[in-house]
Amino acid sequence: MSSPDFLARLYDDHAQALFSFLLNLTRNEMDARDLLQDLFVKLAKQPGLLDGVREERAYLIRLVHNLAIDSVRRRHTREKNYERLAGETDSLFAPATDPDERAFRAALMEALGELPAEQRAQLKRRQGVPYPLEEAVTVLDPETMREVPRDGETIGEVMFRGNIVMKGYLKNEKATKEAFAGGWFHTGDLGVLDEHGYVIIKDRSKDIIISGGENISSVEVEDILYKHPAVLFAAVVAKPDSKWGEVPCAFVELKDGAKATEADIIAFCRSHMSGFKTPKAVVFGPIPKTSTGKIQKFLLRNQVDSAKAISA
Repeated sequence: MSSPDFLARLYDDHAQALFSFLLNLTRNEMDARDLLQDLFVKLAKQPGLLDGVREERAYLIRLVHNLAIDSVRRRHTREKNYERLAGETDSLFAPATDPDERAFRAALMEALGELPAEQRAQLKRRQGVPYPLEEAVTVLDPETMREVPRDGETIGEVMFRGNIVMKGYLKNEKATKEAFAGGWFHTGDLGVLDEHGYVIIKDRSKDIIISGGENISSVEVEDILYKHPAVLFAAVVAKPDSKWGEVPCAFVELKDGAKATEADIIAFCRSHMSGFKTPKAVVFGPIPKTSTGKIQKFLLRNQVDSAKAISA
């Protein structure tokens, strides 16, 4: 058994970081606390686990990550026996060679494979899984600094914190203060949280379209445009409007040989989304891109005389 002093030192040095990691992994405070307790029970019963380890925290995170994976596997297979979490002596770092792990992964992939392609794509488009050494990543309301509801609809700003985040901008105290307001790094990306706590990025803050007081994600509109069979490339920017302030304007580059009119594109979008999100104008032609293929939206904003072009 490991000495109480040794375990106490480990707890003082690493418990907070491990708990934050587990909280982000499980999205459940009780599960995070249970898994942290499981880890220290394991360390107490297997004192040799940390022999010769240089980076204690990284190693402990790998241990606790495997405990979490094991817990999830057992939950999915409805098993209730957790004794081996504290007494397991096999290697924790070769899950692919473990028959139980292989069987679990095969069952999971089979279940995913049975889902319709669109549903699989929806699952794969989620982000928001933190790096092992990152403390937290979530979506917060930048005004209140509170986490947005996990409804997949309420938009906030994606923020994160941890000891792998930069300390600040070189010789720019003002920019650093703004970027880390409230103790979180403000990414400038807008997103939502789904029911499981995963982040889904919706847009860059400078690309959001505010029409009649409603926020419209340009990315959401572009996703619909890309479903049109004639569309090769698409980009959506804000166009000034005397009534609504801004309205979506779509730039569309058609596939070779394909044909579509402005009315076709607008009708297609209207059939897939709310009317206020539908583009009010469509511009056809080659869309400007960088050498790496990234669409240059600032040029499109200039083209429609968007007020946001000034700050692009």
